[in-house]
Amino acid sequence: MKVLLIQPVPPRTHWPRGSFRSRWVPTGLACLAGALRRAGHDPRVHVREEQLIKDGFDWDRANARLRALLAEFQPQMVGLSVTTPAVAEAESLARLAKETCGGGTLVAVGGPHPTALPERTLAECPHVDVAALGEGERTLVELAERGVCEDVAGICFRPATGSGRPELAEGRRDRGFLRTAPRPPEHDLDGLGPPPYDLFDMQHYTARDRWMIRWLPLRATNLRTSRGCPNRCRFCAGHLVSGLGVRFHSVEFVVDQMRLAVERFGVEAIHFEDDTLGASRPRLLELCEAIRHADLHRKVRWDGCLRAN
Repeated sequence: MKVLLIQPVPPRTHWPRGSFRSRWVPTGLACLAGALRRAGHDPRVHVREEQLIKDGFDWDRANARLRALLAEFQPQMVGLSVTTPAVAEAESLARLAKETCGGGTLVAVGGPHPTALPERTLAECPHVDVAALGEGERTLVELAERGVCEDVAGICFRPATGSGRPELAEGRRDRGFLRTAPRPPEHDLDGLGPPPYDLFDMQHYTARDRWMIRWLPLRATNLRTSRGCPNRCRFCAGHLVSGLGVRFHSVEFVVDQMRLAVERFGVEAIHFEDDTLGASRPRLLELCEAIRHADLHRKVRWDGCLRAN
């Protein structure tokens, strides 16, 4: 199946006034694309912010490029990664996908907002067919292979009138929407493999920039060493998507990804985008020692986020 994964942007009124531009590789979409590819599907990725930057923030031109991509690629499924400010554009893009590729195009949304408020998201986005809750790699593959049905865990959708097995739907219907059984989190993170970098313009994502490693104008990229967080900070939706607790990539996997970034893309710095890199102090020290042992500390700088206490 052809699948187009799109990262929408907030409306123009919500954009920052300063010079900040995100050059993070969208790790979530990259993992989804990798899972789809391993399952034999044909994914592509379109990041709206990237295209706007390249088009000098000419919104009409960027919109025309997306319409042309939809018309040329003709995806059978479109997946949207949605934060709260981008809900309005998600509905606009869902409508565009169905107008361009046909009403039978399956449109799925995932990410923090649909995970937190799936019924509300579907109510506000009538052109969206299904919301994926939590981590979406296996969910999206199953949607591509089976379509929207009650046997796909971790989704919320509008069941057809009179359909559905009562024993499954009992207690899970809300205002005409149906939630299926929760999707368990992915524990074998190394098994997800490296990001499919060939789907991204890595010259764009590794361009010299002072925002990836804050204030240092370096060629940099972002990597994850773990998923999840032991905390439930009120300002953060991370625990909704990944659940409480932390699951780690192996240190060997992380070092291999660092080496790949340095050798293939010539980066000077790496930002570890974990919710909290210090979730396990022994593991962080082990990672530091492995970076030194691989002699990467002489080739690349790195930073990460910690919870202040």
